[in-house]
Amino acid sequence: MTTYLLLKNPNNLTKKDKVRLDELMEYQHLDTVQAYGLVLEFKKMFDYKKPSYIAKYFKR
Repeated sequence: MTTYLLLKNPNNLTKKDKVRLDELMEYQHLDTVQAYGLVLEFKKMFDYKKPSYIAKYFKR
């Protein structure tokens, strides 16, 4: 099910799941696909080591 694809951590996806997710991501007009993109962007914020880098991230 696509619901579980969107809820799973991208690092834990199988090859089959990655293929299905790539196919799903082609439908950019869907609200769920757009929301998933926002979630991935939000997760990137926690990869930064310094708060100043996060501020630069939001200013871009």
